[in-house]
Amino acid sequence: MHSFEITPPNHSIIAAERVVEWFLTKYLSDYELDLIVENTDLSEDGVFGWCLRNENNEFTVQIHFPLKQPEYIMTLLHELFHVQQHLEGRERNEFEAQTMEITLFNEYLTYVQ
Repeated sequence: MHSFEITPPNHSIIAAERVVEWFLTKYLSDYELDLIVENTDLSEDGVFGWCLRNENNEFTVQIHFPLKQPEYIMTLLHELFHVQQHLEGRERNEFEAQTMEITLFNEYLTYVQ
């Protein structure tokens, strides 16, 4: 069972909910996890997103706000892939996540069309 929350509410929340539900169902259905997606200003960090593991199966994904929708979705998928890496006990790999964000984005676009 998954639980997730997206904060604070904004125009990206509907897109984020759909992306998270799709990813969790397709790639992480065998795991129980709690996820918080925070829309926040990451300008000072110089990144568009972070994946933070709070506890075993509790994660916070921070997404730079505001990003335009395609960049927002791609960044969210990138960070969700890091959640997958953690849950599968794999080492965090930025190169793999960068490659997968494009693959996942294209899969997601096919799913919603």
